[in-house]
Amino acid sequence: MYDSIREIGLLSTQDTQFFAACFILLLEYLMTEEVVIRDLKPDNFIIDERGYPNLISLGSAKCISLSHRTNTVIGTPHYMAPEIVLGKEYNELVDLWSVGVMLYEFMVG
Repeated sequence: MYDSIREIGLLSTQDTQFFAACFILLLEYLMTEEVVIRDLKPDNFIIDERGYPNLISLGSAKCISLSHRTNTVIGTPHYMAPEIVLGKEYNELVDLWSVGVMLYEFMVG
């Protein structure tokens, strides 16, 4: 996905909304399975023949109960939530931060 975005340039609002919906559905599913990815970034997605993003890397994923937190500093700094960078405890919401960074990058650069 990273290479595709670099070739295309900035995405339209409609394309960004499509990817936002896909990412939110992914996070919704992962939260029900109590999985936090901690390294969501365009490099970890591949675009299939229909244009949908597919997560291809779970190398930084961790199973944590929704009521628990973790404090491992892991991920790509550009996409990390502030809690991870500061070494504080965090939960699955750090993945939502990463999605926001990706969407901003898609529209603004």
